[in-house]
Formats: sequence, C-alpha cells, structure tokens
Amino acid sequence: MARVLANGEMELAQFPYSGGVTDSFRSLLYLEKLQNGVKSWAGPEAIGQYLTAETKGRLIQSMKSFLASRSLQSTEVFGRRYTLEALIARILRNIRQQAKAQFATRIQSAVVGRPVYFVGAESDADNAYALSRLESALRQITMNPRSTATS
Repeated sequence: MARVLANGEMELAQFPYSGGVTDSFRSLLYLEKLQNGVKSWAGPEAIGQYLTAETKGRLIQSMKSFLASRSLQSTEVFGRRYTLEALIARILRNIRQQAKAQFATRIQSAVVGRPVYFVGAESDADNAYALSRLESALRQITMNPRSTATS
C-alpha cells in the first residue's frame, strides 16, 4: 500500500510487525473464536497473533490463489460460513484502516495491482471471473476499485 504525495513522490504504508515495522503485507488472515464472536487479524499482525496464541485459531493463506476457482466459494470457520470474497475483504479492510491511520487521511479509492493471469485461470473467462471476485471484495469495504494488470 502506498500513496502518491502532491509533489509526485510515493510514500509506503508501514505495518507493525514483531516489535518493528514492515512495508510488506502478506495476504493471510488469522481468526480466533472468542466468547462473543470471532476476531480476525490480517498480514503481519496475523502472523504475530498466530505465533503467540496459546490456543490456535484458524490461519488462512493464499486466498488470492483461489479467485479463479469456481469450486471454492466459501469455507466454514468456527461454525460460520464465509465467502472467499468476504475473507479477502477482511484483509483489504485491515490494510485500509492501518494506512488511513498512518497517512491521517481518508482513503476513497485504490488502484489495485493484479496478475495478468490469476493462478489457476485457464481462460479469459477464468481471469474475468477472478477479477470480478476481487472487485466484489473491494466493494465490500466501500472502495472504488480500479484494477491494473501487472506481470
């Protein structure tokens, strides 16, 4: 996550990790069952929470790799069903919240990099399907998505 400053320079978001900070945000999610529901952490915080938890919750990695898959629509976590898009939205929401706090500004839209071909996509239709799922996750956090293919 980065923003472009008025002078054209780029500022990277930084995220707390293991007593320091990192500008890297791995796309993983860690969920723990609490007495009053489910709490989730994403990226570097998820790794730290998972490593220090006495009773392990659910660690979910590589979600973006399943965007092109029509067979993976949802998964059950602690008795509740979550769509893949909803889980990815949790990660995106966390990135947005942390960047908003660091940059001290409202984040209204984002340019989202995506692979030219999504993992597992065997056709243009598979790529379009994966992209629509990624856009759905972005809409769930009320961002105005603009995607850009990267190689």
